Amino acid sequence: MPKGMVTVPFNPQLVNTGGKLVLIDCGSGMGAYEQTKGAVGRMMQNLAAAGVDPKSIDVVLMSHLHPDHANGIRAADGSMAFPNAEIMVPTKDWDFWMSEENAAKAQSNEMMKGYFANVKRSTPASNPR
Repeated sequence: MPKGMVTVPFNPQLVNTGGKLVLIDCGSGMGAYEQTKGAVGRMMQNLAAAGVDPKSIDVVLMSHLHPDHANGIRAADGSMAFPNAEIMVPTKDWDFWMSEENAAKAQSNEMMKGYFANVKRSTPASNPR
């Protein structure tokens, strides 16, 4: 591993409640929304291997809107990856990332500036909750 690099394993969780399929977070995504390379961005292949059609997901519950948890909400073509799912985001997290004041403060920090741009690009236009 290169010096100064950290590996952070992360796995979205699919929960069958008996009545609904709930996806907790949706990973890094693929295509235009992919932020990382290597052994990530395989959620759709893993769902297919488990016999789960993305259209059958009832709820996508985002713990927070960092790219490694939320970018998988969009398919490579920009469409919603889980077209029939209710998207849920904690209100405090949504309000933080949608705040123009917070986005303006982030302009001096390249990482945070990129995070704000990413959230605007990858999430639905209005509070999904």
